[in-house]
Amino acid sequence: MENFEFISPITIKGAVSQYKKGANNYYLAGGTDLIVLMREGILVPEKIIDLKTAGLPSGIKKLKTEIRIGALATLSEIEHSSFIRKEIPFLAEAAGKLGSPLTRNRATIGGNLCNASPAADTATPLIAVGAKFILSDGKKERRVKAEEFFKGVKQTVLKKGELLKEIVIPRSAGKGIFYKKSRIKLVDLATVNMTVYREKKKYRIVIGACHITPLRIRAAEEKLNKAKKIDLALINETAEIVVKTIKPISDMRGSAEYRKQLVETHVARLIGELAGVEV
Repeated sequence: MENFEFISPITIKGAVSQYKKGANNYYLAGGTDLIVLMREGILVPEKIIDLKTAGLPSGIKKLKTEIRIGALATLSEIEHSSFIRKEIPFLAEAAGKLGSPLTRNRATIGGNLCNASPAADTATPLIAVGAKFILSDGKKERRVKAEEFFKGVKQTVLKKGELLKEIVIPRSAGKGIFYKKSRIKLVDLATVNMTVYREKKKYRIVIGACHITPLRIRAAEEKLNKAKKIDLALINETAEIVVKTIKPISDMRGSAEYRKQLVETHVARLIGELAGVEV
């Protein structure tokens, strides 16, 4: 590992300013991805800017109409939060499926999202529940929908130096289910992950690891949401729409065809569970 300058700014504005001073500077949140890439020589930073001192929120707050999760909240905190487990249990489950307990004690939800992997475990629940992300450059803030945050593999809408500050989740009586399939039970990226969410008889379906971004399948949602009655035939037709929409690749974690089979089987199962239909 090469030498680098370690900076601990005390404000978001200061962190962004330091980041913009070079072309090879990196933010440090939990470091579970960054440190690995540095050790392997893939990244050779000039500066590491520690976000833990910069005033980014790290807690989980329950407000009257929304839940706010700071970007520096660890996945372990989210996994074990009593009211996340009560109100958004599928998000707690997703957080608890990422890596090992040691990794989850360090890894932050902000890092998991900003890394912009199509297989990010926390992405599909947040898109499904209608979350919004607060982005900040230290001077101004803006909000973007979770489903609009991802633009491609390792690509987001973040401008140079801009930070994900906080995640805002509307409180509702909706119910969701998260599913993840990986080669081994722990410490592996998803071959496929997904969240199916139902609120007031309206469905949202989000698939991960089968496109260049986590993907909301609106055509399948529309099929369900227009139906007067949800039965097995409709569920199977909806699953077929999902499979036709995704564009999985073949890699070390599974072939494209295998991913399609997983998606078709499990999206039907999750819809059936939420609709009370045996699949």
